[in-house]
Amino acid sequence: ADGLYLVRVIGGWDPDAGGEASDYRGDISLADVWYRTPANGLAYRWDRLFDRLDPVVATYGYANVTLVLDNIPWSLPAPGTAALGSFGQKTPPQYPSWLYWSSKQMCIELTNRYGSNIVNQFSFRMGTEYNDEERFNGTLTQYLQMHDWCARGVRESFPNAPFGPFNGSGDFFENDNVLAVAGHCANGTNYATRGTRAPFAFAPTSLYFIPHLSGTNIIGANPLGVADARKALWDAITHGFPGLSPWKKEIHEFGVLGSEVLKAGSTTETVFTWEPGARGAAQRFQT
Repeated sequence: ADGLYLVRVIGGWDPDAGGEASDYRGDISLADVWYRTPANGLAYRWDRLFDRLDPVVATYGYANVTLVLDNIPWSLPAPGTAALGSFGQKTPPQYPSWLYWSSKQMCIELTNRYGSNIVNQFSFRMGTEYNDEERFNGTLTQYLQMHDWCARGVRESFPNAPFGPFNGSGDFFENDNVLAVAGHCANGTNYATRGTRAPFAFAPTSLYFIPHLSGTNIIGANPLGVADARKALWDAITHGFPGLSPWKKEIHEFGVLGSEVLKAGSTTETVFTWEPGARGAAQRFQT
C-alpha cells in the first residue's frame, strides 16, 4: 500500500452508520461539511473536515492522501429528494455548479490550514464505486457533470493536482463504469469549462475475492482471472483513448471478502472472513 484514500469526508452519511455518524442522530445533516442555507446559499463547517483530516495530515504529517468526494451532503439535492444507499446518501446534487464552488473553497481552506507544500501533494477522486446504484443512483451524465465541476474547482486552486474518477467495481465495460468516464475525459465536452476533455489522472478499480464452492470447484478465487480483467480494462483505455493525458493504473480497494468454508450445518452459506488463512495469504501474494 502506497497511499491513503480518505472516503466520505464531506458528509451525506446514513444516520444508522457507525462511527462519527452516530453523534448526529438528531440531525445527520449537522455532520455535513458543505451545506445549503435557508436562503439557498452555500455555507461550510470546515471544523468538521479538519477534525477528520488533522489526525492524518497535521498529527502525522502524512501527505500522500487522496481525498474522495463521494457522499453528496444532504443539503445539496432538491429538498425531499435525498435517497440513502448502503454507505450514505446516493442522490446527485440538483445544481452541479455548487460542487465547483464548494471544491474550490475547500482547496483554499486546506491550503490555509496545512500549507501549499502539503496540499499540493494531495490527489482527488470523484466517488467510490459509483457504478453501484447503492452508492450513486444518478445517470452517467449526472456523474460526468459532478466530475467536471469538482475537477474545475480543484484545478483552479491546484492546476497540477491529480483528479480522477471513482474506483470501478464489477463489470468494467458497463456503460456507467470507468471506461465510459475515460471516453468522456478524452473526447467529450467538459460540462464545467465547455472545452474538450476533463482530468483523468488514474483508472482505479476495486479488486475483491468472494470464494465459494460450485460442486467441488472453488469459484471466485482465481488470481489470474482478476488480474486479466483489470488488464483488459486498462488495455481498452490505452488503445481506445490515446488522447488522454498520462494516467495511472491503480487498485484502490483490495481484499478477500469470504471463504469457501461452509458454515456448520449449512450446505450453501460460507464463513465470512477478512483473513482466510494460509490459502488466502498465498492468493493475495499471487495476485
